[in-house]
Amino acid sequence: MCFSTNAIETQAYETALKIREASIYKFVRTESADGNAFDLDNHSPDEIPVITKVILEDNNGHPYSVEPNPFGLKFAKGEINYNEYKKSQNKDVAMGIGILCVTAGLFLSISWAFVQWMT
Repeated sequence: MCFSTNAIETQAYETALKIREASIYKFVRTESADGNAFDLDNHSPDEIPVITKVILEDNNGHPYSVEPNPFGLKFAKGEINYNEYKKSQNKDVAMGIGILCVTAGLFLSISWAFVQWMT
């Protein structure tokens, strides 16, 4: 049985395609983790890099850089504005850091309690 090892790359690629199809903005390009532009149409299925940015442009020529995630898709569809997109991204990062801190604190507390119990 084969398991796909590129789940993150595939999800970012599929979200970038959804952004391109549903965007109210002009789709300019995608950028991969190494900073190079990536063509969504001309690639081999085995060579999908991690897409980190989708560059969109409004009618006035103002570029917007969004990540290929649900918040970026909402912005591309026009459901939220760019400021709301950035706030959502920051809130998501803060929640991730909070979960990391709580998990680390819980692990350290359990470790300390175990050491106290053993001595």
